[in-house]
Amino acid sequence: MTIDILPVRARPVASVPVASVPAPLICFSHLRWDFVLQRPQHLMDRFAADRRVLFWEEMIPVDHHLPYLEFHASPRTTVQAIRPRVPRHFSPEETLWALSGLLDQMLSVHLGVDVASGILLAVSPWLFGFADLIWWPHLLVGVMEIAVALMTRRDAGALAAVRR
Repeated sequence: MTIDILPVRARPVASVPVASVPAPLICFSHLRWDFVLQRPQHLMDRFAADRRVLFWEEMIPVDHHLPYLEFHASPRTTVQAIRPRVPRHFSPEETLWALSGLLDQMLSVHLGVDVASGILLAVSPWLFGFADLIWWPHLLVGVMEIAVALMTRRDAGALAAVRR
């Protein structure tokens, strides 16, 4: 005797690859992104084809009383040029402190964006109404992105040693 078990509701099985997003790349350079096109710009352009690339330029002394970052987009590429501005009256030690603080702030914002995008990815099947077709890859990758962002260890001890 053979018993056939039929599903109550047949659902199409979608084959959606779980894409992993490559980690962003930060290039610390003494060059200006848009000054002269050289080998580092060629390489960063190629890396930007499949990941986010941040091109951290050499700091620029300014008359402003606080350090800050300028973000510059280039019309020909997706590379984001970052120009740190530091008060010119800062000593070398204060400049190092300011630059490491600016980098910390930028990375903290980046981790927050990772958490937010992970949440959006995890709930997107229900948010956009395609959960009956497929939901688990979105949930899995979204939760993994959130976990990675939350478990990213920022080694304050190593940073303090550099600042001394």
